[in-house]
Amino acid sequence: EAAGELKPVALLCEGTRVSPEDSKPADEAVVSRRAMEAVAGSKGLVVADFGPRNIERLVIFLEIARQNGRKLVVLARDAHLLEAIAMADSTTPLPDAATGLYVFRDREGTTPVWKRNVLERHQDATVNWEEVSASPRDYLLSTTGYNNP
Repeated sequence: EAAGELKPVALLCEGTRVSPEDSKPADEAVVSRRAMEAVAGSKGLVVADFGPRNIERLVIFLEIARQNGRKLVVLARDAHLLEAIAMADSTTPLPDAATGLYVFRDREGTTPVWKRNVLERHQDATVNWEEVSASPRDYLLSTTGYNNP
């Protein structure tokens, strides 16, 4: 309520337990339902932030994106992690335009070799900031706590 009095443009917070009524941890079904409602009710760009190794949550958001006609976009380092996990578990989703999972091509002056390789391997399933900016309603960005390249 106090934050509302400041009339903020946006509020970013961890969203699984935002009120006293939500004191116990939410299970994945509750998270999925609440996220689906939030994405379905959004007319613009949606950004999801969850643990970078939480593949179950990524799969939930991939399905939410699909059901809402959006593309789930992950960072190159997340695509790299998915590739490594897929070596042990073939059910792990990989970036592919057919599945709706894409890799974000950011604006960098010098792209590290590992990132360039990831982007090349998934070149048919990449998007850049211009594409997202031109049609934000088509995307669900997964930032996975991004704080360094």
